Amino acid sequence: MNHSPVVAALVFVPAAAVSLSASMVLVNRLERVCARLATPEAMLGLVVALAADGPEIVSAVAALLSGQRDVGVGVVLGSNAFNLAALLGLAAIVARRILLHRRVVLLEGAVALWMGPRAARARAVCRHLRGEPEGTSPAAAAASLAGVAGRRGERGGA
Repeated sequence: MNHSPVVAALVFVPAAAVSLSASMVLVNRLERVCARLATPEAMLGLVVALAADGPEIVSAVAALLSGQRDVGVGVVLGSNAFNLAALLGLAAIVARRILLHRRVVLLEGAVALWMGPRAARARAVCRHLRGEPEGTSPAAAAASLAGVAGRRGERGGA
C-alpha cells in the first residue's frame, strides 16, 4: 500500500506534534515526581533517557521477535548514531560553536573505526545465514527481509 508524500506528511506532522507534546508533559511530570521524592538529578536523567528510548527499544524487540535481526540492529545503531549526531549538531547550532577536546574526537573516531568493520561483518553473516549471494543488492536484501522474494518465487515469477 503506497501512499503519496502528501499523505505521509499529513500523517507525520500531527504525529510528531503529539510526540513532542507528550515528551514535554513526561519530562515536566517526572521533574515534579523527582522533586517530591528528593531523587537525585542523575536518576531523573536515567528515567527520562529510558522513556525517550522506549520507541527504539520496542521497535528493536518487535523486529527481533519477528526474526528480522537486521532491522533490530539497524534500529539500535541508527537511532544511537542519529541521536549523537543530532545532539552535537543542535548544540553547535545553539551555541554557535562547539569545543571538543582532542581526546574526545580521537576516542569517538577510534570507536567508529572499530565498529565499522564489525557492522559490515555482522551484515555479511546475516546475509550468509539467509542464503543470499555475496553480491546481493541492498534492495534485494530488503525485499528478502520483507518476504517479497519468496512470494515472487511461489508465483513462478523472477
